[in-house]
Amino acid sequence: MNEDPAMNRTPIVAALRRWVDPFLVMLVAVMVGALVLPLSSGLIAGFAIASKVAIVVLFLVYGMRLPTSEILAGLRNVRLQGAIVASTYVVFPALGILAFHLSTPLIGHELAQGLLFLSLLPSTVQSSVAFTSIARGNVPGAICGATLSNTLGIVLTPALVLIFMDVGSAKADGSAVLTILGMLLAPFIAGQLLQRWTGPWLREHAWLTQAIDRGTILIVVFAAVAAASNDGTWVGVTLGTIL
Repeated sequence: MNEDPAMNRTPIVAALRRWVDPFLVMLVAVMVGALVLPLSSGLIAGFAIASKVAIVVLFLVYGMRLPTSEILAGLRNVRLQGAIVASTYVVFPALGILAFHLSTPLIGHELAQGLLFLSLLPSTVQSSVAFTSIARGNVPGAICGATLSNTLGIVLTPALVLIFMDVGSAKADGSAVLTILGMLLAPFIAGQLLQRWTGPWLREHAWLTQAIDRGTILIVVFAAVAAASNDGTWVGVTLGTIL
């Protein structure tokens, strides 16, 4: 008797699902799509707006889901918050300086400086929170830590740039405060005010938060890569440089 081909494919599909993360596949596909698809400036601007809306929705939903007691516990976790700040502004800058010196002969001074600059920045809050949630980690601690490190970064990042990078001047950008307040804290606080009624339902339907987590990351990455492609950022970057 002939076997059903679908039955023969089942172990292969199961193995792929076990070893290949579907979200990682989607993330790579989004990046490739943003690189190769011909998008108009208006469409790219629309994706930029969509990414901001997605971030606001993400923090609104987390505010609606997380109990206030967990948020306060995250704020009081001095060891966790201290480790996050130390990693962001001590460990990563040290690794960035090392990467700068090791990579300059291979990729050139300008791109190596870009790596160094990345190591002096705080992480994006939405990525910190979304990836922590995907990994089933301490989301309240991530929200508190990422917000704190970004607030400190308004002062610390320009100071580190002045110390370690060859630039004429660097200054703190006050608009960053408005961004944190308007796009992150305001919707989160609004969600906390609704948490009493919405929290149990959202915790019961965890798939919704997961979908928003991953969707936000995909939209933000697509918008950023598409904007960089439209600005000609990749011109002059060869395959050898990438390798």
